[in-house]
Amino acid sequence: PLPDVPGLAARLKRGTEAAHAEAENVAFVKLLLKGEAPLEAYVALVAALRRVYGALERAADRCVGSCPVVLSPRGHSFD
Repeated sequence: PLPDVPGLAARLKRGTEAAHAEAENVAFVKLLLKGEAPLEAYVALVAALRRVYGALERAADRCVGSCPVVLSPRGHSFD
């Protein structure tokens, strides 16, 4: 049985709420949420996030089996 630990997604959401609220007031993010962000800026954002999510996936893969919030490997990768 797993210890009573909130899931990783819930912990990340709770831990980043203030940053997300602040980011939602940035001009670029407002445009992005309305579907009006410049294509070049969107492409740059996606490219940057690919690296971030790739690093998170690799870290999660190293934790499978030893970390209670990482239950199993996913069937996809951002690499």
